[in-house]
Amino acid sequence: MKTNAGILIVILLLAINSFAQYQNNSVLNIPVSVNASDITLTEALSEISRKANVYFSYDASIIVSDRLVSLNVNNQPVRDVLKSLFDTSMFSFIEKENQIIISFSEDTDPGDLNRILEPENKEYITLSGQLVDEKNNDPLLFASVSVFNKPIGTITNTEGKFILKIKHDLSSDPIVLSCVGYSQKILTVSELQKKEIIALHPVSILIKEVRVNAISPYEILDNVVARIDENYGNDLMMMKGFYRETLKQDEDYIKVSEAVIDILKSEYSNTSREDKIRIVKGRKSSDVSPFQWVNFKLMGGPTTMTQLDILKTMGNFIDPEYRNLYKYDIDRVIWFHNHPVFVLRFKPARNDLFLCYEGELYIDRETYAVLHVDFGFSKKGLRIAEQSLIKKRPKDFKVKPENVRYNVDYRYTNGICYLYSAKASIVFKVRHKIENINSKFFSVSELLVTDFKKSQIKRFPRKEVFNKTDIFAENIDSFDEDFWGSFNIFKPDEDLQGAIENLKNNYKSTGKLFLYDNNFLSKSESEK
Repeated sequence: MKTNAGILIVILLLAINSFAQYQNNSVLNIPVSVNASDITLTEALSEISRKANVYFSYDASIIVSDRLVSLNVNNQPVRDVLKSLFDTSMFSFIEKENQIIISFSEDTDPGDLNRILEPENKEYITLSGQLVDEKNNDPLLFASVSVFNKPIGTITNTEGKFILKIKHDLSSDPIVLSCVGYSQKILTVSELQKKEIIALHPVSILIKEVRVNAISPYEILDNVVARIDENYGNDLMMMKGFYRETLKQDEDYIKVSEAVIDILKSEYSNTSREDKIRIVKGRKSSDVSPFQWVNFKLMGGPTTMTQLDILKTMGNFIDPEYRNLYKYDIDRVIWFHNHPVFVLRFKPARNDLFLCYEGELYIDRETYAVLHVDFGFSKKGLRIAEQSLIKKRPKDFKVKPENVRYNVDYRYTNGICYLYSAKASIVFKVRHKIENINSKFFSVSELLVTDFKKSQIKRFPRKEVFNKTDIFAENIDSFDEDFWGSFNIFKPDEDLQGAIENLKNNYKSTGKLFLYDNNFLSKSESEK
């Protein structure tokens, strides 16, 4: 009886205190000032919490926490600020001392929940199709499909197929379809909706009156470095991207991981500050039975992929400090995405023990912006890179990289270049003499930037940041198109889609193999 009385007294005291606080100084009446644009709802609530010294509680499943909002309030009550962030016909705010509980109102229509939780589902148009060569009907791989003069787009898969999702307010904007070596085609949304197959005409365009010997490759590189801020801008950017990571053992898919991500891209002038990644929504398949000898792990995922932005990280074949390690030649001058470009080939200048690359740079002849990079390791470079690529290997297993290639694309939008896509392809050979194991692992990591805008956010909360030593993972077994909602993604080819549907949880690993999915210019890390 004494215990029950004690509990009753506490409850009464809390009720009295809460009532007095509501009457005299309700936390909902505390004035706050917040001026911020394009921040997430979570960040907005955190800012209100900090300035009003209150705490928020809510069910994460009913709040779209990554929804972008803007606040421009000066000395306004917390209640009014919350009303500007939430639909008060559906949400209510209950205070408990210095805590505010956000919940559904009792009279909220259950039919409105989908609109709350997935507000964009009915606000976008889905465009799909296949790009082919007009002459032979061959699919056009990795062709660009984008909204004209806007940073919204996608690329075709290995079958030339694509999916592009745009908001209804962009339905009058033309859609640009382009591929290297083909005439660009521009269609309206209604025209594209009527076509399942779009043929592009192959062209061979010669650039007239180009005096290749009038400028040296070193002068071109000097201009590239000098004009980085001019060509790529110098603003903090928030990019929306799609990242996919696939792993095959010989001919069989083993793992597929994919996610929509936010990329907080720092200024190009600030080379010491790395881009930050957070996962918005993702999934990862389970392992499949052929994966039975080593547990293959890829470290870093989308975080290390952002280091492929060589204009930001100053790749050593761009950096003047390391230029003496390379030999450069102007190989040819071509048209690339409607721009005349120098194709600059580079390779190690000599046989020294330094991690060098070989490949090609596509550099705009007029602006000196780098539009495309294709590079990788030579055979000797692979031997030097082996120790840095492989972080940990199982006992008695021999693991050797056989091929490492990187591809990076940039696109113009309103006269400024931005990172558009990046791809890392790595082949490892795994052997075990006693067990008679001789297998190849094929790792492909792909990043596509689907949208971007200037950002007022300078950092992500630490717990949301995806780090270099993290293993990319979201364990969702099923594969369905509706999972991604309005987000733009790579359309999977038929083999990959079938693999995702058939992957089953069947772990038979006997060891662990930790690898960097992309070790380009990354500093050595201690094992996680």
